[in-house]
Amino acid sequence: MVRHGEEIEDIEAIGPTATVDPTPMIDGPWWGDSPWFTDAPLSVSQLRYLAAAGFPPARARIAADALRRLLPRTVCLAAAADHSTRMLIAPLYQTFVPYVTPLLALGCDLAEAKPWEDEHLLKRLLIPSEHWGAATEVAVGAALQRSGLNVDREPRGRDNKRPEYVVHLNNWRYFVEVKTNPDSLAETRADELQNGLMWLHGDLAEFGCKVAIRGSNKLHRLLMDPAAMIPKGLGSDLRADLRRYLAAAKTSGGPIAGRHAVGDYLTVEVGEDIGSVGTSVSLIPEVTDEKSAYRIIRKIREAATQMPRAGSGMAVVEVGSAHNLAVLHDALCTAFAATPAAFEPIRAVVFHVGVPTESGHRLRRVFGGPAPGRRLDATEQKLLRALLLPRFDGGEVVKETLYGTGTSRLHEFTIEPSTGGGPR
Repeated sequence: MVRHGEEIEDIEAIGPTATVDPTPMIDGPWWGDSPWFTDAPLSVSQLRYLAAAGFPPARARIAADALRRLLPRTVCLAAAADHSTRMLIAPLYQTFVPYVTPLLALGCDLAEAKPWEDEHLLKRLLIPSEHWGAATEVAVGAALQRSGLNVDREPRGRDNKRPEYVVHLNNWRYFVEVKTNPDSLAETRADELQNGLMWLHGDLAEFGCKVAIRGSNKLHRLLMDPAAMIPKGLGSDLRADLRRYLAAAKTSGGPIAGRHAVGDYLTVEVGEDIGSVGTSVSLIPEVTDEKSAYRIIRKIREAATQMPRAGSGMAVVEVGSAHNLAVLHDALCTAFAATPAAFEPIRAVVFHVGVPTESGHRLRRVFGGPAPGRRLDATEQKLLRALLLPRFDGGEVVKETLYGTGTSRLHEFTIEPSTGGGPR
């Protein structure tokens, strides 16, 4: 069961998207004809939830208008027919407030960034494995636009390379480059598949022992390779393989302790030494905090090579799900101190962290600060603040949290809704 506000809903009746019946999406009315989150009568608790998440009615309507443009009827029909893309649109049909908020955030970003001429970016938003990275580019563009800055898209950078944005401030150009951590791509791909396996936990729990579902080496290679194409129907194949394993285990009186291959892409570990009670699903190999930090720093170094050496720039990295910020901060300081020239002309760094949700979409958190060893002038501080500040109307309280030590501490700004008045 899931509680939001004063309401309780049966989560298995709602999702995850892997189990959602696509029939209403294909044969029923298009969500955009009458969005449930703007047109349907919502309860007080639902309105409060949306307002607390930053989407009072007026802002939800803005998001709906932009999402209609990104997800017209024809796109939704095609997406609903295939499991790999159904997760992108399911929250628009499910009438469950917590699931739709990430899409409302995207809609508001689209309304502000207005990337409607960028066909490549819009196409990436419709590809599950690239959706979050593309949404991060839109979020960065929206942050710059709502700050009232003079922004151009894809300026000429170093050696004919093109950063995402250039900001013109006080007769100087500041470049902003957005990068995606390769671990994030694997996480996104794995999330699509894991959502479809999680609802078999109940069957595994019946055995009364610790069970872990893991990806095989073959699946690891497939998920980690950016150039690899995920076979169509892979999620259905994995569920069928696991169901066959469960049926065989029940017939024989229960699973045998040890590690068992399940088809080509899964392994099931049964025993007392897996590390947690019950069942777990993890299809990608575990990556240490230190290794993850190294990969993120490598992306910052790549961002530096796309900017003119004589310019000033800020690197934004989409890092995937939550990371150990202390380890990342320490590794960042060490890397900048060891090879400062390799990071020129980076003046500040920003990290977009995606918190996974049951729907397959992610909730965004943004952290950032001056690059180690750099002291920002007033103009650079203004640009950094624009990249970090969330969307707000002025009636809310903006809270700042600091992480780390020294002048390169990471900042996070969050909104605390005003206690006065009701939803707008």
